[in-house]
Amino acid sequence: MKKIFFILLSVVVLAIVAIFIFIPSEIKISSVTSSSVNQLAAQRVLMNDAVWRQWWPGEEKFAYQGTQFSLTKKMLYAFELSIIQRGDTISGLLQLIPVNTDTTRLNWVCTLTAGSNPLYRFIKYLEAIALKKNLDFLLNSLSNFLGKKENIYGFTVKNSIVTDSVLISTRKQFNHYPDEFEIDSLIQKLRSYIRSNNAKEMNYPMLHIRRIDSLHFEAMTAIATDTKLPDTHEFAYKMLLKGGNLLEAEITGGYATIRKAFSEYNNYVRDYNYTSPAIPYELMITDRTKERDTLKWVTRLCYPVF
Repeated sequence: MKKIFFILLSVVVLAIVAIFIFIPSEIKISSVTSSSVNQLAAQRVLMNDAVWRQWWPGEEKFAYQGTQFSLTKKMLYAFELSIIQRGDTISGLLQLIPVNTDTTRLNWVCTLTAGSNPLYRFIKYLEAIALKKNLDFLLNSLSNFLGKKENIYGFTVKNSIVTDSVLISTRKQFNHYPDEFEIDSLIQKLRSYIRSNNAKEMNYPMLHIRRIDSLHFEAMTAIATDTKLPDTHEFAYKMLLKGGNLLEAEITGGYATIRKAFSEYNNYVRDYNYTSPAIPYELMITDRTKERDTLKWVTRLCYPVF
């Protein structure tokens, strides 16, 4: 009987010693993964509280597997989150660490206090394992979300090349943002000039609208042709670098959608350190004067880049 008692006592002592040796009083938990996203883009998107709900799994915002999370502080390339698990509050830090231009490492770290009681320390160790598993799942969900450019910019960007080499263009100033009929009037003038010179259109009409000041806008329209056409007081010949690099994105929507998309396009160009040798422009796939529902307008946004 005494032998069994001493064996059991030895096992308990060894277990306690093992707990103190292998389980520290402060258990550090770290979850790491990478995402195909630029660090600046990830920071900008995650600063928007509404975005967190889009990638967070589950029905309830900032809750997962019975654990509550709270976004407590936004910093430069880092976000502090408070974690409540089984009544304990744990402070965690989600870091955005650049790997290269289009890859960011996501690092979520926190520390769980295990104390000096061996039984309590062992229980906290098991909780730390469960929390690590939850953090891994959440971070994987975030990585997948950030890795899709449509979630960052609102559209998918395609690397392409310039296929046209010569354009004929015209421009006009307005004391308001020009509508589709005013733009179409410029396009029809171009088409008439192209026909009068026995030339052919080679692509959809191009459009670029710029704000001159608070009251005035300038619209420039152009059409690619199969041959160079002479300049006049109204029409100007333009040349494109055929085979040059071009970013393309196709979107559906009206004027507000197009303006917002170009704003995000500028973010994309800055995020990935592109340089633009020419102005970005719209290719008007849809005839906007015939399709009155702006939600059905299809536009290809083109951004020449180096």
